Amino acid sequence: MSNRRGKGQSVTRSALADFFGISLPTVDHWIRSGCPVVQRGSKGKPWEFNTADVAGWREQKARDEATGSVAA
Repeated sequence: MSNRRGKGQSVTRSALADFFGISLPTVDHWIRSGCPVVQRGSKGKPWEFNTADVAGWREQKARDEATGSVAA
């Protein structure tokens, strides 16, 4: 879970998918891969993400993969 709040928008799981132009299964894959989460979803509680935190995570992941720091 992300302890800091980025300057992005606070969005739900489906809004995150719309924001990045991806499918819900891709969001689920990102979560399993370490995507920062503000609040985990549970019964009656929606998932919550910060778009700036997620964008930063994706950029770092792309840099790491490009430099060979982690497996693609």
